[in-house]
Amino acid sequence: MFSASPRTSSHAPKIFLRGGTYYIKRNVPRAIQPVLGCSQIWRSLKTSDAVRAQVLARVEYQHIETEFAAARLKLNAINDLGVLDALKAERRHGSKGTLDLLRAHHIPHLAERYRAITLACDDEERFAIGRAPASERRELLAERMELLEEARRQLRDAVISHDESVMLETAEALVRAERLVPRHNSPALRKLCAELLPLDLQIVEQQLARLEGRPSSSPAVPPAVRDKTTLADLIDFWAVHAAPRPQTVKDVRAIVRGFQAQFGELAVDQITKHHGLRYRDTLIGRGQARKTIEKKLTLLNAVVNSARKEAHITIEKSPFAEVTVWKTKVKSHAVKRRRPFSVPQLQQLFDSPIYKKSYRPKGAKGAAGFFMPLIALFSGCREEEIAQLRTEDVIELQGTWVLRICDYGQGQQVKTGAAIRHIPVHAALIEAGFLKYFETLRATGEARIFPLLQPGCRGRYSDAYSKWFNRYLDVKVGITENSYDFHSLRHTFRNQLRICGVEEEVADALMGHSSNGKSEGRQYGRESFPLEPLVLAMKRLRYEGLNLTGIRWGGANESV
Repeated sequence: MFSASPRTSSHAPKIFLRGGTYYIKRNVPRAIQPVLGCSQIWRSLKTSDAVRAQVLARVEYQHIETEFAAARLKLNAINDLGVLDALKAERRHGSKGTLDLLRAHHIPHLAERYRAITLACDDEERFAIGRAPASERRELLAERMELLEEARRQLRDAVISHDESVMLETAEALVRAERLVPRHNSPALRKLCAELLPLDLQIVEQQLARLEGRPSSSPAVPPAVRDKTTLADLIDFWAVHAAPRPQTVKDVRAIVRGFQAQFGELAVDQITKHHGLRYRDTLIGRGQARKTIEKKLTLLNAVVNSARKEAHITIEKSPFAEVTVWKTKVKSHAVKRRRPFSVPQLQQLFDSPIYKKSYRPKGAKGAAGFFMPLIALFSGCREEEIAQLRTEDVIELQGTWVLRICDYGQGQQVKTGAAIRHIPVHAALIEAGFLKYFETLRATGEARIFPLLQPGCRGRYSDAYSKWFNRYLDVKVGITENSYDFHSLRHTFRNQLRICGVEEEVADALMGHSSNGKSEGRQYGRESFPLEPLVLAMKRLRYEGLNLTGIRWGGANESV
């Protein structure tokens, strides 16, 4: 456990001249950086006079030590609550989910904690001076007295002039240590400053009285202001136990933020089924698809149940456990429904400049702009499955070239276990030069099939490409309806398998679906599915009326 007391400095704090004004700089101890949210503190001394700056620096040094002590006390408390890792995760992901709003009813308690913490620090400071060698003790006492007298003078001036702004940094540090956050131009923060200003003057006068031989006891430090557990507090606990994909964790954070925007940061034991029903109805009212709403409710339920089963929270049942979404008729404009391309639309796409005029815009990312639509049309792969392909995923099995869809390589991920599969390379892809392009990559030692595609903020290689393709489809191809995008190629592939008479089980194996909702495919994937029926299915796959003559990758002169 960390001590709540400040460290005694036997030398003058260092000051720095920046832009004609002196500053003091303090490095924040690594242990409390997650609490304060920074590694260094710079404070303006608001003077250009070096002598006065030295005096003010000693006062400010003590203020910063008080903030450090408050942070150490908070660190002790949150270590006991097991949420230090959650605080670190907040800083890492830029999330403020576990913070609560500063409200007026917090202020008296915050003031009492500030008094207790500051006086506890003063106890330790005087004890440290008492342990110093006799030759240094008188000098340390004089320095301590000088610091406190200067602080008293400044505080008296501030009280007379009603300048509560002098307490702003102290108030903000105290609020941060409590994991509270004020609103912009918060009246509560201003009220806290007004409460702390005369209190700080009382504290300084009590510290001076102690040095003058008039002892007084220090009050016990009250418990932290915020002791409730919210949904946001549980996210990191769930992430550790459930080990979901990073993107799923981000999705859950967004879902929880949406729930809290509607109901506020309720403690988990305050959330009832009624809240879940109202949240569901709000999503329905926004026109969200039933599957989307079910996914959100399922994830909220998983977060609560993870903590409940591990005895992290004590509730009998998750409030989201029995919230169901009935099938409702949604207005057609409310939900984007992807449609498969018709053959004339496909012809528009493959007669466009990318394929007929060697048009290579920057957004197409080299060969990705040429090959990705072709691969999707003749394999049914999802956009991200194609974008993340590695050269080691193009392999020859039993005399047949196949694409291996998997999550074995760095940065690769699949939607479900059933998505891990082998897909024979269609003759149309070979004719378009895909295997020759692959051989070029392999000969140069390239690790990825489309090396110009880089992961976006969600870690997906297809993010930027997807936006470009939608613009290209609209502007260059002339397909402007929003029900058509890259994923429409996957729908087109599935429809064409039906037209060509491919059995449902084989189609599921090619597309990475589990057959008839059975769990076996999801659990073991489709790598073990016999290759021969997949090869026969790809041989049967034809798009009658689609002319791809002359569509071929340009060879050595083309960029990857």
